[in-house]
Amino acid sequence: MIEVPNVFTPNGDGINDFFKIKNKTLRDFHCIILNRWGRKLYEWSDQNQGWDGKTEKGAECTPGVYFYIVTGKGDDNVSYEFKGAFELLRDKK
Repeated sequence: MIEVPNVFTPNGDGINDFFKIKNKTLRDFHCIILNRWGRKLYEWSDQNQGWDGKTEKGAECTPGVYFYIVTGKGDDNVSYEFKGAFELLRDKK
């Protein structure tokens, strides 16, 4: 139903810079990104968008494990919820 990456690298090299969820069957898509303490960092509802590794205020998030919650209604008219974890990696400066 959906494909979720387990790692992404928002380092500006144009490769894997966004955490994007591939979706083929959810109509009413919504995703929330949480840190390890459960604090919401970012959310979006446009299936073509993703997360760039920054908070909604524009601050870069530190490397580490983050969590997602995807909700939506499928083409079969059933409500779905998907949860999981992924890792954000950045080049060492």
